Amino acid sequence: MAEFSATPSQNAVIIAFTIILSVPVIATAVSILYDDHGQGVENCEQLTGLLEQQDLSSSVPNQGILLIGDERLRRWRYQPKKLAGADVLTRHVSGLNLERIADCFQRAVAFYRPAITVWLPSEQELAIGNDALTRHIQQIFERRTYYSVSPFLAIAMPPNTPAIPNQQQRLAATIDLLRSSLEQQAGTALIDVSSDLAASSGLPDPTLFWPDGKTLNERGLEQMFEGLSAQLPQQQTKLNPLK
Repeated sequence: MAEFSATPSQNAVIIAFTIILSVPVIATAVSILYDDHGQGVENCEQLTGLLEQQDLSSSVPNQGILLIGDERLRRWRYQPKKLAGADVLTRHVSGLNLERIADCFQRAVAFYRPAITVWLPSEQELAIGNDALTRHIQQIFERRTYYSVSPFLAIAMPPNTPAIPNQQQRLAATIDLLRSSLEQQAGTALIDVSSDLAASSGLPDPTLFWPDGKTLNERGLEQMFEGLSAQLPQQQTKLNPLK
């Protein structure tokens, strides 16, 4: 059988062709992890796989603060390393809403054994109806107690923005419902950072947002997390850890 011996120019063509064939495979892997246009995670098995990919790139702090939310967190150009003096772990998956956190609490939260968990929902994630919102929060309370993790659980409400300066008014009914649910449980906090993002006029500071008027820029994110960090210790002093 005759042997095939490629010339240097033929080798270059073969290498280039191999790289071209590899690109779609790499792109597909990335789109699975960060599927901004998909419907989000459908079950706990899928969520586990996505979180495991993120676990490979960062260590899990001992008794740290877990920031959890959807793919918006990935787009944020500023990610805090510490809040309230504790190390921060951020986990974000497209479509990771309250229902999926409740259903998959063991992997989404308990696995990391945080001292504090902060959920950062969008307005859309809160618009699921009062019955569903109450049911999912109750499930999270029950599973938090069962796994004895996250003595403190905080929900950081979407802040007012130049595009939606009355965000808190629009969410007033939801805020009242959440506050009522959280007040019945130890180790909880409902946090609003709108005042930390306001100008001297009291309205949202447009210099802290991108041109769309609703997406925080890097300086805006820094101020938001400073406000969040400042509120966590104040909330902790009022609450008793889980027994």
